[in-house]
Amino acid sequence: MGLWLGWIEALRIATPIEVHVHTNLWGFAAIILAGLIVDLYPSFANCSLSWPRTVPWVYWAMTLGASGLIAGPWLDINLFTVVGLVLHTLGTILILANAIKPLLADRQAWTPGMLHLFTSYIWFFIPVVVAPLIVARATDSPVEEVSGNGGPILIFGWLLQSGYALAPYLFTRYFEPDKRARLGGTWLSLATMHIGGVLFWVSLFFPDVASATRALAYGFWIVSGAPIFISLWSSLRSGSRAIEGAQTLPREG
Repeated sequence: MGLWLGWIEALRIATPIEVHVHTNLWGFAAIILAGLIVDLYPSFANCSLSWPRTVPWVYWAMTLGASGLIAGPWLDINLFTVVGLVLHTLGTILILANAIKPLLADRQAWTPGMLHLFTSYIWFFIPVVVAPLIVARATDSPVEEVSGNGGPILIFGWLLQSGYALAPYLFTRYFEPDKRARLGGTWLSLATMHIGGVLFWVSLFFPDVASATRALAYGFWIVSGAPIFISLWSSLRSGSRAIEGAQTLPREG
């Protein structure tokens, strides 16, 4: 987007920061994460998506929606932003419905990892509720605070939490192929992640306690990462030992 290269005027970007955020989170991260759910779901959920034929609809809804979310603040046309937000939201709801419906009757499927993956979208949808107020140029301080400082809710509450579920699963598949891969997460990581999200959200609406609640939020987020990093380190060490063991085996002949 040229934010740091002096291209903003040449590219005629009306609202550079919004374009930057929408491109990275809605245009890139959300679509990549939806693709990972589509590709990996049968192996970590042990069942297929509820309506596999709707996957192309998910792709086009999210892609066209992201295009609108980028074009709106780029061209300063709120209609593009609203249409893009609606399309992207519908695509996201459709992929989540596809993935959640087959698991509703299976209580054992709802591990901390599965809850990490799907409850992370709570923090993805919260900005959608506030977005119409921002588009309407609402002037109350809470709305301005959310639009200016609400990024960590998406980054930590949604994106990082999804990584908590998927990264240990992928590490196990590639570094410990003989072991059954499961979505990552513990009840501790799940609870502290969401407590951190609640505290950060509170800080946006109560500026008098913003410093304290944000500090607590980041503290809980740090604690939430400990079980995940321990799991990743364990998989990495096991994989490294296996590689070293294979290299030290005597060669035949």
